[in-house]
Amino acid sequence: MTERLGREGVAVLRVAPGSAAAIAGLQPVRVRADGTITPGDVILAINGRSVDSVARLLSRLDDYTVGDTVRLTVLRGNSEREVTVKLQAGSQ
Repeated sequence: MTERLGREGVAVLRVAPGSAAAIAGLQPVRVRADGTITPGDVILAINGRSVDSVARLLSRLDDYTVGDTVRLTVLRGNSEREVTVKLQAGSQ
């Protein structure tokens, strides 16, 4: 999807209910019962710093601690939007 739009980023594949991502309103990829796929958000940047891979996303997140608030630039459909997320500890 990101190649088709000429953009690099990290696709949001899953959003856990009650998570910081869910509270922020991030939209995951959806697969309907008939197999139709609806693309979700694509994370393009964190606090204005580009994200072009999962490794880069994790590297950028290492600059912050649990409880910090970050601004994500996400691609939703054909438009960019800003989403604020308060970071929480990940599940193992």
